[in-house]
Amino acid sequence: MELEEALVLSARSGHFLLHFKDGRTAQAAARKKVMSASQNMHQIIAGDEVMVSFQNDAYTIEKRLKRKTFVSRGSGKRRGRVHAIVANVDHAILVFAANKPRSRVGGIDRYLVACEYQHLDVSLVFNKWDLSDKESEELAEIYSKAGYSVLKTEALIRSDEARGLILDLPFKKLYVMGPSGVGKSSLLNAIFDEEAKAVTGAVNEVSGKGRQTTTHIELCPLGDGRFVSDTPGLGHLIMLGIEPHNLKNFFREFQDLSDNCRYQNCLHIDEPQCAVKDEIGESVHVERYQSYLDFYSDLCDEYDKTKVKGRH
Repeated sequence: MELEEALVLSARSGHFLLHFKDGRTAQAAARKKVMSASQNMHQIIAGDEVMVSFQNDAYTIEKRLKRKTFVSRGSGKRRGRVHAIVANVDHAILVFAANKPRSRVGGIDRYLVACEYQHLDVSLVFNKWDLSDKESEELAEIYSKAGYSVLKTEALIRSDEARGLILDLPFKKLYVMGPSGVGKSSLLNAIFDEEAKAVTGAVNEVSGKGRQTTTHIELCPLGDGRFVSDTPGLGHLIMLGIEPHNLKNFFREFQDLSDNCRYQNCLHIDEPQCAVKDEIGESVHVERYQSYLDFYSDLCDEYDKTKVKGRH
């Protein structure tokens, strides 16, 4: 039986839309053995690369190829369970609101750490910049100094600068991530026009919190073998597989400084003569460092819980 490689554009209730290298698209089903994985993260999702057979005028997914990366979120029903959202990311655009809703360092850092762990190229976008204020400017400055590419946009106004920057990125599969209500889908529409038709939603006028409207993940072909996808608000993004002692490696501004710490395995918490702690308030922003301490504590708690259950 001859197999052909394809990319999963969308996965919905056991039905899959495939994209082949020659530009064809087709619907497919999957073998039971492929769908009988014990955890959702192992099932087929948008972005997966699969091997497909064609028999009796129908395509069937025979095998899912190994993922390079995937983004997941926690299960609201069972502790320790995760749901994979999108696979094989090579560039992430993280979108946050400059204001309404106000973005916070801790929330931004949770996404950034997850992307750093996956070795993703990252562009940070502060959308709704027409609503920005002094606090917004200070927030953007924190991440510029930390070494991130920062773009300020107004999603409802076509931005040639944003379009040029994003289309010039060397991506194959571009994922737009961020909390609900920050204008991710509106930004996609402003940049890609008819090339990627995302669903836009309104912000609740009373609470100021976003109402999530992107509930289904689908990759949109842009031509030249490139794809873009919007993702739903992920809430607390899972930092899957990150052990507490490795967390320090995912804060960019710590990297060069750590070479000057007294101890080679310095965690930058209680150790004496720590170069990172010496730079708090200077090259290491106070709020970024507090995020590190908060995440470290959270990871230690999770690590202890899984250890008790015999997973380590």
